[in-house]
Amino acid sequence: MNRINHIIWSIFIIGIFLTGCSSAPQKREFKLHNSELYVVWPAITQGETQKKVESSLDDRAIPKDLKKHPLKLDGLYIKHVTPARVIGSWRRQPLIIHGQNIIPNSTVELCWPKKCITLSDERVEIEDDTRLKISITTGIQEEQWQVTVIEPDGKRSNTLFFDVDTTDTQAASQKIESVVPAQPEVPRYRFVGEIHGESNYGIKQEERSFFAKLVGLMTGEAKPLTLQRPQSGYTDGVGTVYVTDISRQAVVVFNPKANGPLFWEYAGSGESRFQAPVAITPGPNNEFLVTDADLAVIVRLDQKGKPLGQFGKGKLTRPTGIVYSAQQGLIYVADTQDHNIKVFDESYSLVKTIGVRGEAPGQFNYPTHIHFRDHKLYVIDTMNSRVQIFDPDGNYLHSFGKRGINKGDLPRPKGITTDGDGNIYVIESYYDHLLIYNKEGQLLLPIGGTGKGTGQFFLPAGVWSDHLDRIYIADMFNGRVVILQFLGGE
Repeated sequence: MNRINHIIWSIFIIGIFLTGCSSAPQKREFKLHNSELYVVWPAITQGETQKKVESSLDDRAIPKDLKKHPLKLDGLYIKHVTPARVIGSWRRQPLIIHGQNIIPNSTVELCWPKKCITLSDERVEIEDDTRLKISITTGIQEEQWQVTVIEPDGKRSNTLFFDVDTTDTQAASQKIESVVPAQPEVPRYRFVGEIHGESNYGIKQEERSFFAKLVGLMTGEAKPLTLQRPQSGYTDGVGTVYVTDISRQAVVVFNPKANGPLFWEYAGSGESRFQAPVAITPGPNNEFLVTDADLAVIVRLDQKGKPLGQFGKGKLTRPTGIVYSAQQGLIYVADTQDHNIKVFDESYSLVKTIGVRGEAPGQFNYPTHIHFRDHKLYVIDTMNSRVQIFDPDGNYLHSFGKRGINKGDLPRPKGITTDGDGNIYVIESYYDHLLIYNKEGQLLLPIGGTGKGTGQFFLPAGVWSDHLDRIYIADMFNGRVVILQFLGGE
């Protein structure tokens, strides 16, 4: 009986082989779907058939390069998306596309059962050639979506799939601890809240709607004014929060005693407005100083946001981070495109330049955010993947950080601040984390991960602290400022 079964199966397999070879030879291709390898045969009829590569498939049929390195393919290729299963929601959610050879100015095509859309420009954040981020709104139906990356010349990547389910987002968020780290460990940080804008900070909707209609700004129902792409900020001694928003092209002011947020949009006389405000700091003479990367100047504002003047024109190329030391009487500015730190005195004259381009200690490769505390100047040396620390005169003291994939590494650092205990807080935007180090630069705790829930971030940018050791995180692509309270402890 076993011999008869063997003969029958042999005839069946030979028949399939002859059927497939009765016409021109059928070329097999290999494709990746959600990081799994598939073999694809063009079908005899229209369309194609595919089978997941399993141990039962003849191992000799798999190309050696795919068998040994299944994700290293030539050209543009996307390998997987995270999350692979998105919670259905009418709210904006992050989606990260991982791949290789992703080039700038690429667009993303999203398709679902009803239609397709193309995302481009500011809706596509390309970190490097292996990763990009988009923001999606899925609705609440269970369905499968497709994502494809398209190069500027029209060349398309392979297509990946992800599922949308109807998990209760509120129930899911309730599982997230409001203290970090989670018990039974001793909590070090408590989640205080978050600032989105008008929706959770002040002015009544009907009041703003009335005045907006009165001056002809809008018709119909008013939408709350919200943060869009917050970059950095400052919090004063009475709890007023000042946030630079590069998409709003303004400094957004949240005063707990005011009716709602204020928008400081003007950078000079007449109709001169901010173009790309990045950082804000209190300056001499009770002023605020704001860096504008596109205008390549520092804008001086009074306490009500009225422009008082500018400085640095012709001396700065792309100013980003800024900090003022009243004790030193100096203003430190990170000039990212010039790869140095420029130092101005209280009369706004350039008195010193710290560093040149390079990788050696004291040199920079696109410095961005900076911070000053306890006679130390902290500089985020972004493309060198490190934090450098200097004395007030610009003498190099030490540094920490390196490229890598482990927690505590700094492949793409951005914001920086410290607390009263001397702990150092660094935004690691590549992996959407807030990393906390001790004074020596040893990692104490990571907080975050990609998402919009409590304790999660989506391309965070800046971080700052106040006199009560509250930590503020500019969660850029979630359009909010997240606030944590440092609880102290060794």
